[in-house]
Amino acid sequence: GPLTFSGMWEGRPYEDLGTVLEVEAPRRLSYTHWSALSGTPNTPEHQHTLVFTLDEHDGRTSVALTQDNAATEEERNHSAAMWVMVLDGLKARRGRGGVGAAGDARVRRVKHRSSEGLNAE
Repeated sequence: GPLTFSGMWEGRPYEDLGTVLEVEAPRRLSYTHWSALSGTPNTPEHQHTLVFTLDEHDGRTSVALTQDNAATEEERNHSAAMWVMVLDGLKARRGRGGVGAAGDARVRRVKHRSSEGLNAE
């Protein structure tokens, strides 16, 4: 189904759009994403596909993230930095009664998955 993300980013309001592609609770979520802040039209060639995969081992949960279709290295680097910040925030919530206090969301690596995307774990 359709997704809408809205809020403020760097002092500017935004409304991003997407579509859920796959839900395999509680392990996997994938969806498309487009941001008006990109300055591009909301067409498939300007959308990213994000895939979140959760893996539990010994009471810890790893979050792996892939994002495709980055147009430039600058865009890939921006996305990688943003996702590291998001995953670090998820980890920080762990001890404050947020995301699974017994689990762990950790950033293990950030690398380009190809010339098109990135991988963050």
